[in-house]
Amino acid sequence: ERRRLDELLVPHYPHAPITEAVIELHYAETLPKDVIEKVHARMRESYLFSAPWSMKNFSLDPFRGAANVLTEREGYRLSDLDQTDVCIITNRAFSVSRLAPYSRWEDLFARALRDWGEGKRFVGYKRLDRIGVRYINRIDIPIRAVEPIELSDYVTVYPTVPPIQGFPPLSNYAMQATMPGGADGLNVVINSASVPAPVIGHTSIVLDIDINKDSEIPQREDAIWELLARIRDHKNDVFEACITEAARVLFA
Repeated sequence: ERRRLDELLVPHYPHAPITEAVIELHYAETLPKDVIEKVHARMRESYLFSAPWSMKNFSLDPFRGAANVLTEREGYRLSDLDQTDVCIITNRAFSVSRLAPYSRWEDLFARALRDWGEGKRFVGYKRLDRIGVRYINRIDIPIRAVEPIELSDYVTVYPTVPPIQGFPPLSNYAMQATMPGGADGLNVVINSASVPAPVIGHTSIVLDIDINKDSEIPQREDAIWELLARIRDHKNDVFEACITEAARVLFA
């Protein structure tokens, strides 16, 4: 009943600013390479394209003047013909994502269930230590001829700077807000930044919302997907709290 009520109350935006939506499940231990190869071979039946994929961590030792490169994840990125539906399988995580144009949560959720089920035939039971949902939004704001754009007119997460005489107003920014241990033990990470506008006559703001749980992770299948659905509900609440009515008009 509560979920149906939430669905009625959450606005549906015909021109939603979502550029990427992601569901990710992270394993507590590293999967063997042969298992990843078997999962990859199976997943090739559902996706047209496949390419090796890795996540690397770079660190610099200023005393020795040496750079260290650590490969944190290795696997494959699979995608459909237009590169909008994506699945990434690695030795540490599984994720599905949808790039713009975004359709709806139900489509992403159903594909995650399908792909996870296919992969689990070979992975078997593995403990999870993190699950989460991430939505990256790009808000394109028309440039006004007379008045400068005020960030506070469109988003509620933005930096404030002191009025310093002789210095120009803020034109670019990047900031992160981290809020651990909220409702349901969820961690909320919000990244907001100005980015080059792909649309002429506009300025663009990225609103990147990552909500995850990294403690007391449910391990039963039904409980995992129920939690992911609740995380998505929290994501909707956070997004609505981060935007203004002026922003909502842009999505209508």
